[in-house]
Amino acid sequence: MRVIGGIAKNKKLISGYDNVRPTSDRIKETLFNLLGNIKGTYFLDLFAGTGNIGIEAISRGTASVCFVEKSFNLCKTIKENLRLTCFEQKGRVFNKEVNKSLFSFFKNKCFIFDVIFADPPYEKGIVKKIFDIIDFDIVPKDGIFVLQHSVREKVNNKAIREVKIGDTLLSFYERNT
Repeated sequence: MRVIGGIAKNKKLISGYDNVRPTSDRIKETLFNLLGNIKGTYFLDLFAGTGNIGIEAISRGTASVCFVEKSFNLCKTIKENLRLTCFEQKGRVFNKEVNKSLFSFFKNKCFIFDVIFADPPYEKGIVKKIFDIIDFDIVPKDGIFVLQHSVREKVNNKAIREVKIGDTLLSFYERNT
């Protein structure tokens, strides 16, 4: 696993201790090509795993990333990957369940994110609940929410764009109000 673009291009990342499914280079490349210029944006990486996506975002110029991961071991991995890439100052790691973290973000209105990326475990029923968890109040007008999921999982059909890569779909949603 490695960073594929930006200032930390080709920097190797550690994969962690828990059983994770890291996002492939092909999916990362497609995601960031579709997102376009993210310089100066605020990025939220939900179900962050090893921090692979959020670190890629930092490498490509995002102002900061909040990583949310429930596994203590994976949070240690994210912190180590931030250290390896010298991005410690641009990443905040929250060792919490996604719904609990989001509730505190909404309640306290302490964060606003231009891009929210969620990569929940595939085929565990979480994708069906994701829109109950996500509250677009933490996304500014014209912000974007991207959901990475299995093609076999049904999601909200209001995506502005869906891109299939192998057995993975990237579904893009925009806040317009």
